[in-house]
Amino acid sequence: MKHPGVQKIIDHLEHLDNSPQSKCGFDMNYEANNRDHTNHDCGSACCIGGHAALLLEDEKLFPEEAMALLCDIPSEDASNLCWPGRKSHVEYKWVSLDDALGVLRNYRDTGKVDWTEVADRHWERGQADEE
Repeated sequence: MKHPGVQKIIDHLEHLDNSPQSKCGFDMNYEANNRDHTNHDCGSACCIGGHAALLLEDEKLFPEEAMALLCDIPSEDASNLCWPGRKSHVEYKWVSLDDALGVLRNYRDTGKVDWTEVADRHWERGQADEE
């Protein structure tokens, strides 16, 4: 394993209540389902980094800062995990919990942030044209 610290966020997300009734499920695109549950400044406490901030009990941290601290990873990698659209053609609304977990597991094992499979799958399905 290249980055064993990433297992902390993986374990958390694997046991997350992502049902519509959840106060803070997983969503890379929209802000928290219930703003009473979080005061996260970026408004996206349901994202990968938002959950890292929740685990650190410091919701004032930006998502990438929380990921870097929680998982003991370089800031650039944390940023690329939290913001998949920066270096790939991934729309945030395409990223499911399973997609995020797959990217996190791959990063933990290889040290490479790779959203390509997520982007390719959605482009192949034509979802990118449904904008």
